Amino acid sequence: MNDYNIFLGVDSHKKYCFVNVQDKEGNIVEEKVVKTEREALKEYFSQFKEDAIATVESTYNWMFTYDILKDYVGEVKLANPKQTKAISSAKVKTDKVDAKTLACLLRADLIPEIYVSTKKERDRKDILRHRFTLVKIRTSLKNKISAFMARYGFEVPLSDAFGVSGTRYVKNLDWKEPAKTIVFKYLEMIESLNREIKQLDKVIAETVKETNQMRLLQTIPGIGKITSYLIATEIGTIERFPSHKNLASYSGLVPGISSSAGKTCYKRSKDRNKYLQWALVEAAIPAVRKSPILLAKYTRIKGRKGSSKAKMAIARRLAEAVFKILTYSQEYKEGVTIQKARSQKTSSLSLA
Repeated sequence: MNDYNIFLGVDSHKKYCFVNVQDKEGNIVEEKVVKTEREALKEYFSQFKEDAIATVESTYNWMFTYDILKDYVGEVKLANPKQTKAISSAKVKTDKVDAKTLACLLRADLIPEIYVSTKKERDRKDILRHRFTLVKIRTSLKNKISAFMARYGFEVPLSDAFGVSGTRYVKNLDWKEPAKTIVFKYLEMIESLNREIKQLDKVIAETVKETNQMRLLQTIPGIGKITSYLIATEIGTIERFPSHKNLASYSGLVPGISSSAGKTCYKRSKDRNKYLQWALVEAAIPAVRKSPILLAKYTRIKGRKGSSKAKMAIARRLAEAVFKILTYSQEYKEGVTIQKARSQKTSSLSLA
């Protein structure tokens, strides 16, 4: 922070940005309200130089303001809004106060900073997250059809109830109205989503350049090409995670703990990367089918705690494998332990 003389706290909103400018001593140089428009922001921030540093909170439109800011100041820090509020504990909360608080925290080097992906990584995230959204909607529709089938006592004697044969079988069941109309409409929507996802996969194949990290991830049981793209993109750089436990926590695979008066409560944390969580949880069952080690673990936990917790435990093991493989840049190999890999860098890695 000694390299900077000017500190900008930017509270960005849809229509306006509230800017607080301070010097090294904490004197307010200027307080300004700027329209959140490209030309207006460029005109205002162009007065600053390399000796200025700025911070903006990670709100829904942070990318727009951040990308403009970084062209006019020496450095931009992206702040975690939950943690900045926890640090400031302000009783009076206005946009003007928030901008001042951000500038003060920045000057004191107390900004709880968030990792910022490159523009290229963000573009890749957008298309992969779009695919995630479509798949999630499709899964929801399949679950709705399954619920209707259970309600009317129907079963599909096929491994894939929504493949070509499975869909034909479901359509030929003795449905009564209004269930028939609803189920058939869901099937139409699933078919439409299948086409959209297939087309999107072609676009991803053409636009996403497969990296060595992505290829290494595909050696892990249950992780395919598209899933490896999503995991690698969401992680960014593995060096920002001190251990596999940090990665598992970031992925929402470790429950939050609340303990008081001798009682301990476990609950799912909302502070998580939902895309990483989905990718690792979805990969759990295919991983169990391919890995005897994971199958044994899954079976053991399922017998004691049920399938949901067993699936989550496998997802955590996959997160551990992801961390180790990306850290050591080595392929997964069944039965080779990480302890051996640490002493022999040429070894492959596994979950054993």
